[in-house]
Amino acid sequence: MSSTLAVSDTYARPKWSLLVAGRRLDAPDAWRLRLVADHDEAVACRPGQWLLLTLPGAQRCVGRVEGFDPQELRLDLALSDGAAARWAAGAEIGDAVCAELVG
Repeated sequence: MSSTLAVSDTYARPKWSLLVAGRRLDAPDAWRLRLVADHDEAVACRPGQWLLLTLPGAQRCVGRVEGFDPQELRLDLALSDGAAARWAAGAEIGDAVCAELVG
């Protein structure tokens, strides 16, 4: 009798609790967010990677990492999704988001 190991369809992707530290509008519906780690979480990403954000109200969107400072645990994220842009327009310093590294 042989045994097989089941491989999960999903693997554990890093997830972080982040706080809005700033925002700016680059073009219509193209916002940039500055996010910082909440409670000194071990955040690790690099420019060009994609994060799936869970926003207040269970809304989800994807953003591209434009910059990351490992010393300050701060990242800059580009959003171009219309729904995410509407949320970003009203985001305030200290608003919480959940981020999951997806690529």
